[in-house]
Amino acid sequence: MDQEPAPRPQAALAETPAALSPAVPDGAGGSEQPPARRPVSGAALTAAMAAVLADMPPTRSTPDEIATRRKDRLKRLRSRPAPVAAGPEPSDPPAAGETRPAFHDWEADPRPFAHCLREWGRRRHGTACAHALGAADLRLPAATYTGYCHGLRPACEAALRRLMTLLDRFVPPA
Repeated sequence: MDQEPAPRPQAALAETPAALSPAVPDGAGGSEQPPARRPVSGAALTAAMAAVLADMPPTRSTPDEIATRRKDRLKRLRSRPAPVAAGPEPSDPPAAGETRPAFHDWEADPRPFAHCLREWGRRRHGTACAHALGAADLRLPAATYTGYCHGLRPACEAALRRLMTLLDRFVPPA
């Protein structure tokens, strides 16, 4: 089943230009020398490379461009209005005759994760040290917790929401 590649026709080999041949026989003792090339000055080469590079689009961003894009992205995330959830806020006191469970089900909460995380931190730890204690409770680095509070979406949002609910239900705040 293995087929050998077809041999190249001799006509194709005959069409190969002499400039592409790897070496030209010298005639003096059978040694071969590379084909003669026209010398190019360094200035001409630099000018040619500059012309080629000027026509090419940039392939990499500078650190300043990357930092600017990150800042713009954070501004966009922070400027988004928080969506309004139907019904009362979980932090509102219950109305007369209304009873609420001792814990909040963060998995069923329709609000964005950043809003829920900030609310959870305030409920669980109050306002002082909420970031540090909340990050410690969720086993997250403080910078990651802060980013999530500012609107960055975690890849493991469902797991974090479940952990928040379970901590509220079974673990007393520190």
